[in-house]
Amino acid sequence: MCKIEYKLVELIALFEYLVYVENFNAHKKILSQYKKVLGNINGKDTEEIISEDFMPLTTIFRLYFEAIPSDDKLGKYIVSKMESFYDEIKFFQNTQNM
Repeated sequence: MCKIEYKLVELIALFEYLVYVENFNAHKKILSQYKKVLGNINGKDTEEIISEDFMPLTTIFRLYFEAIPSDDKLGKYIVSKMESFYDEIKFFQNTQNM
């Protein structure tokens, strides 16, 4: 669980940092989605957490590209970070189902 939370914080911090200067409204929306994710996983036992709890991250990704649409290299980096995060969630869920 700690590893998932760390990856989540790392990913959200990346979005916050990249968007803050460029578009303050997007920054506020990203923080709102982050709070939704935390609300979804807070207080749950690890076996109760499901991938849908992290769906607001998809919204964050969309908000980011609305704010800063043109940087392909950066976009690929962010996609790799998101894939790493989702892989960690899947691994976590698979170990819980064993």
